[in-house]
Amino acid sequence: MKKTIIFLLASVILASPLGYAKSLNREVAPSQFPDFRIVVDKDYSFEDLDKKYTIIEHTKEEGLVFYRLEKKQTAKSIAYLPVLDKNNNPVKLSPKDPDYCYEVAKALNVSIAADHLETESDIQAVSVVFYNYGDYEPYTVLTQSSFSKHGTGSLGFVGFEDMCKYKMLSKGSAYIIDTNLNIEYLRLEDKEYKITHETLNPDLEESKLIYGIDDVVTHTYSTYDNVGTGYIHLQPDNLIYTIAGKRIKYYPPPTLKDGQLMVGLEIVEKMGAFHERIKDTKEYRIVKADKPVHGPITITDITITIGEKKAIVDGQEYELSAIPYYYTVKPYNDNPMIPLRDFCYLLNNKLHWRAIDSSALIERFMQIYPREPLPKK
Repeated sequence: MKKTIIFLLASVILASPLGYAKSLNREVAPSQFPDFRIVVDKDYSFEDLDKKYTIIEHTKEEGLVFYRLEKKQTAKSIAYLPVLDKNNNPVKLSPKDPDYCYEVAKALNVSIAADHLETESDIQAVSVVFYNYGDYEPYTVLTQSSFSKHGTGSLGFVGFEDMCKYKMLSKGSAYIIDTNLNIEYLRLEDKEYKITHETLNPDLEESKLIYGIDDVVTHTYSTYDNVGTGYIHLQPDNLIYTIAGKRIKYYPPPTLKDGQLMVGLEIVEKMGAFHERIKDTKEYRIVKADKPVHGPITITDITITIGEKKAIVDGQEYELSAIPYYYTVKPYNDNPMIPLRDFCYLLNNKLHWRAIDSSALIERFMQIYPREPLPKK
């Protein structure tokens, strides 16, 4: 199926609090990140192509490589294709080129005409994020492009004012992530660094952790101090939670019960809510103030009763997917357990299940849109 390029300039305003850890500022061995190529060909985007062209690739020897692009247009379609040298080979962009940031940002912002990913590894998708701080006014944005074997997407995220306001990646930085949680970080200022590490590397500073998740990688911020940054990562029957990159013991452990993942009630505090027990009852109240990017501040008020499936959410009855109960295994007696999926939905925290390691990831930061109101009964 033939496609034309779709220009995707998202209106979503997201910002990243990520900087680079001091432990990253060093030379390392050649990359261990899986090799891949992002290509454009006539079957996917541009009708007049006679062969495939690689526009972004990653090799163990060179790391992440971008190619210089030029606009090609016919009566039916438009594409940004590699500039060819006198030997008809694509011209690689060098981080030392004065317009390197401009060229990379331009390429990612216009959603390059690459509709699939070519790789010998088992990765299904890769996300490339690039950040240029202030060299070129139209491109002072954090950009992210996600490529898979099935499609591509490109977003322009952050305006100049937000860059000044929030801590972000260093000027000229880029990183790539695949769906197996592998990450390579490149810092391209005075010197180029190629760093490969696993997402849950305990040597990294806790606030510098970058998470990959199965459906797309996002990095953003929150206005709530008690929410912070990053994700909550947890596994059934494992006391060790990873919260914003910091591994901590959190009692009681997540437990699978009646097909639902149950977690201790206190985890809602890490999701931006607070809770309290209603005196002399088995009832608990959970309240969260939420300010999505698109929409006003909303207050979610939930009351649950241990042993009952019915909850009260904003004055309406809501049936939970599992009955809250007390975790009574010593030494964690009388800890309320709640169904995680319900509370991620009600508190507007996205939940991602990772089949690859039977774990869950909870997004802890400001969402784009408010939760849909509960249907009136």
